[in-house]
Amino acid sequence: MDILTPTNVFSPFSPVKTGGLVGRDDELQALFEVFHDGRRHTALVVGERAMGITSLAHAFLAQNPKLFSGGVAAIHAGAHSSSEWLAPHLSIAFKPNSLLFIDEADRMSRDSVEFLKTRLTSSDAPSLLLAAHKSPLNKGLMPLQIERTIRLKRLSPEDSARLFRAALRDKVVPPPLFGRLLGVANGSPREILMLAARISDGESPESLLGQASDFEILGVVGPDGQPIGTGNTQRLITNVTVLNNDLITKIKANPELMKELPPRKFEELVAALLEELGCEVQLTPESDDGGFDIFAAKQEPFGKFLYLVECKRWNEKNVGVTVVRALQGVVHSKRANAGIIATTSRFTKRAKEFQKENEYQMQLRDYMAIQDWLAKVRK
Repeated sequence: MDILTPTNVFSPFSPVKTGGLVGRDDELQALFEVFHDGRRHTALVVGERAMGITSLAHAFLAQNPKLFSGGVAAIHAGAHSSSEWLAPHLSIAFKPNSLLFIDEADRMSRDSVEFLKTRLTSSDAPSLLLAAHKSPLNKGLMPLQIERTIRLKRLSPEDSARLFRAALRDKVVPPPLFGRLLGVANGSPREILMLAARISDGESPESLLGQASDFEILGVVGPDGQPIGTGNTQRLITNVTVLNNDLITKIKANPELMKELPPRKFEELVAALLEELGCEVQLTPESDDGGFDIFAAKQEPFGKFLYLVECKRWNEKNVGVTVVRALQGVVHSKRANAGIIATTSRFTKRAKEFQKENEYQMQLRDYMAIQDWLAKVRK
């Protein structure tokens, strides 16, 4: 838990630093109306993932440091928020006019909510600000007696354009491509910022829009005209369905859900998408995958080509060049045609440079590129 003083709660507000607070004036005003009188209050900010829920709370606190003279305690609920987890975080002595901010509050367990409710009845209890991604009707949070629920919606086309221009800084995107990229982001502040970051890293708007080409780069065939990678590995390639249609449909409707999947489920998701895109797939054993997670074979005009796929369900860090080099080594040792790394995160600059040096052997698919795969799946 971070114990924050009124003067350094969060970094100064700007659209880029706070995840896209363009177009959120009404929501910021609503939060001010809840807490402005110095009394104890409880408010909930809720909406879809990637809408800037946490950023809204951060910006509100940064803009109104004098509202909470007793300080701010910030907690990230995480996936295992039992009462045993919560108790140590609430052992601090709150002062008058203090605030407890709980991010991802929808992931709190029932017993932790009940424990928090009891703690809030004490004389030194703070005001409570919750950020959650589920419906405000979530019964789990009802015992906290939320006074005001503030819902975040997708940005309007006008606000999306404002945010995109601000995040691009000195980069210029031609108007037709600018509009098409905004269509891809579909009003999501996080996705707008991610697109801008990739363009700032040197990727062209055309390449971002054209990444749905999937397996158009073919590998190298052997002297017999057959793809390298047949033989012992060929028997492992089978046509299996690893994910049901319902889950693919849900993730296609809300791609942010893939970041919540356990690593193995993310591997299954990638395998299912590759199968829908025309590949024969086989997952490797979970405990001993040999340096990659999926065999994927695809019939091309010149033969069947074998790809080794490594999945990284990472959200907090980017995939570096070490991972890319390691997979390339496995591709050579297995005599496969090419390797693919799929991640919910992004790739470092050096990783992308290495891929360009080995463009016929390595393909990188980050969060946005996986969404291109999802767009092509008919579910």
